[in-house]
Amino acid sequence: MPKCKVDQAGSRAFRKQIKDYSKRYPRIGDDVAALIRDLEADYQSLKLHPFRFQVKEHAPELHGRIWKYDMSSSDMGKGPRRGFRVYGVFLEDVAVQVPTMRLFLIYYKGDTENVSAKEVAKLVEKLREDLASADAADPFVGAD
Repeated sequence: MPKCKVDQAGSRAFRKQIKDYSKRYPRIGDDVAALIRDLEADYQSLKLHPFRFQVKEHAPELHGRIWKYDMSSSDMGKGPRRGFRVYGVFLEDVAVQVPTMRLFLIYYKGDTENVSAKEVAKLVEKLREDLASADAADPFVGAD
């Protein structure tokens, strides 16, 4: 079973999306926490599929690193197929012992059916910028 660590704190956009959705869906935080537990136990068994085919032309370095998942909503009483879609990305090599997946996008499938590969590539670039600025602001990063 492929395990990973899930870091949702890296994406400002993801945190904002959760905050915005929590006004309409107060238990979304619990739903995301349950998804994270399942992803950390075996991220491949839950996959809808890797987002590799569409993203290859917009960001070839992300080929095979972006995964999308369906998530149920306990507030709406909807299962994963009718609830939310969540995207995660491995920015480093997945061959490491326990790679880190960073969640960067969530949306209700009733509002949006799909997101373009170009938009996904832009969001991943924004995530990288957020992580770089957080590292630059942390005086302990690289202080070994």
